[in-house]
Amino acid sequence: MLTEISNVPDYQGYISIFNNRREKLVCDKTTLYLYSKVAARKIYEFNPHAKIIIMLRNPVDACFSKYLFSYYSGYEWLPFEEAIQVEPIRKQRKMIRIVRFVDFYLYISIYKYYEQVKRYIEKFPSENIKIIKFEEFMSNTTKKIREVLEFLGVDIKKFDFSVCEKIYNYSRMPRNFLWHEFRYFLFLVLPYYRQKFSNLPAIYYPIRAMQFSLFGFFLLSRKFFEMNYKPKMSDETREKLKNIFKEDIEKLSELIKVDLTDWIK
Repeated sequence: MLTEISNVPDYQGYISIFNNRREKLVCDKTTLYLYSKVAARKIYEFNPHAKIIIMLRNPVDACFSKYLFSYYSGYEWLPFEEAIQVEPIRKQRKMIRIVRFVDFYLYISIYKYYEQVKRYIEKFPSENIKIIKFEEFMSNTTKKIREVLEFLGVDIKKFDFSVCEKIYNYSRMPRNFLWHEFRYFLFLVLPYYRQKFSNLPAIYYPIRAMQFSLFGFFLLSRKFFEMNYKPKMSDETREKLKNIFKEDIEKLSELIKVDLTDWIK
């Protein structure tokens, strides 16, 4: 069972998610555990025998992909080059739309992997850590999934490898800024106020009704206002990012004993 956790208020709430599971193996796929400065320690305290799977993508490609997701989702509104320039300001919780989601605005910091991976290597035995290059996973998905299943001790004979051939995450972009802002209002603003006024029916129910009606409009209209399209990063920006990540990539390569220099060539 693969579970992604969100909006869990406390430790007991987290544990309750895994109660009464029939599966022999339950995994938590929270990506920010790698970036977190305390997650490795807390996971170890909870279960020192936990198995850790870390997938690393070329940070130049990863930070741009994260930007596209943030823009499509409505969090981001700045051009990519400007967004990476103001990251130090955003770390101070400025120039962001939703303060509690500051991580959505960090494109450089999150992909400096060296210190992040080091925290796990220092806590867990090497046999309990599986590190996968994203590029290798994409070029031979079946092989990498087989390796992960073996790492977890799962019977691969019962696994349906046909799922490896499917594409689950198409790149989509709004056709104009008006639709971009509509998505922001529908998926970020309304849910925020709906939760904030959940104890005030006079405000909560009108917000909920508006959200449902607008969501219907969204489903009917998205094919006209969105496109399966992935913008390209400029060569100049790519070279700039390579220089930014170069030292971290070299240190990471030495740490995990894997040649990652193709990321900066």
